[in-house]
Amino acid sequence: MPDLSFQLGLVAGLILVLGALVIGIAYQFMGEPTSDFEWVVGAVAALVGGFAASEYLGTVSTQGPEIDGLYMLPALVGGIVVSGVLVGVIRLARGAGSHMAA
Repeated sequence: MPDLSFQLGLVAGLILVLGALVIGIAYQFMGEPTSDFEWVVGAVAALVGGFAASEYLGTVSTQGPEIDGLYMLPALVGGIVVSGVLVGVIRLARGAGSHMAA
């Protein structure tokens, strides 16, 4: 049975949340968002992607700094990729700029 314990501390959790918010807000300002709250979806996706990448890819790629159990480089790449893919799919599915037609 796989070990499902996590090694993140409080500081790492705060860094992960703040990084996810920055990524989500950044995607809100890139291109044409389909909603005023698209940044929330992007931030949640970045949080999940960053956490998963740090925990599961951090042992494979220990490049970059490690702070309180958070492997920064895998977390950053995971957050950007997962959030970007999800935001891209949402924009393609809804049609970019569709909320502007009123």
